[in-house]
Amino acid sequence: MIKNYHIDIDFPDEEELQRNALEFAERFKKNRNDISWFFQFDNRSELNHAIDFLKKQDFNWDFYYRLSISNKEITEYPAYFPGFFSNYHVLLSNQVDSRIIQKKDIFIDLTSGKLILSSRTKELFQAHLKNIAYEQIIDEKGNIYFTAEIKKYLTAPVDIPIIQKLSNPTALANYHLVASDGRYFLKEDASKEITNHGIAFYSTIRHKDRCFKVKPRLIISNRFIDILIKEKTKGVNLNRLTVILSEKNENIL
Repeated sequence: MIKNYHIDIDFPDEEELQRNALEFAERFKKNRNDISWFFQFDNRSELNHAIDFLKKQDFNWDFYYRLSISNKEITEYPAYFPGFFSNYHVLLSNQVDSRIIQKKDIFIDLTSGKLILSSRTKELFQAHLKNIAYEQIIDEKGNIYFTAEIKKYLTAPVDIPIIQKLSNPTALANYHLVASDGRYFLKEDASKEITNHGIAFYSTIRHKDRCFKVKPRLIISNRFIDILIKEKTKGVNLNRLTVILSEKNENIL
């Protein structure tokens, strides 16, 4: 596993605070992403110096982890947020727009929230997963695809060690928006659930003893994401996976 550490600065409006932010940018210019206010560190000691500086400032900033793995490490961690290819308006009048998907095997239509599979990927799903409902659809050329309705929701929560941001439910969205520092954990009961089902939604985030209802999000077991990658499923990208750790992985951070 490669551990990178990211800092994102909200560039302030006040002149004095701007000077301090610019001083930070000069000190850590080799870590800066072009002219953005996004900084990446791969050295923990250097990161600590950066955080020590920022703790003395009055402008807003966020720190989070980015964990990257190789193909050989996939099965070492219990599950992943898959980061499937996604876009808006992939489905129009229940027909796939092939210009958007560009021959992907798996993708999410963000407008409808539907998971869509090629025929080849649907066969993989049927061979390894249960309790999924499929509906056949086509693109404008008559090529066959399937929507996949994932029916399983984890009963156990996903755990986070730190809350970076928290928004309460509103009249339009009856769930919390909870941002972690990039680290997510599954305790034994949740890990067993996703191992047994292969793919599911989670809808609860837990921080310490407090649980938050969140917008449902897909989670996928190490075994099934490994299958999709080995089968060269287009729309699955190792670099887009979010690693979910188990309790025994806590010491690696």
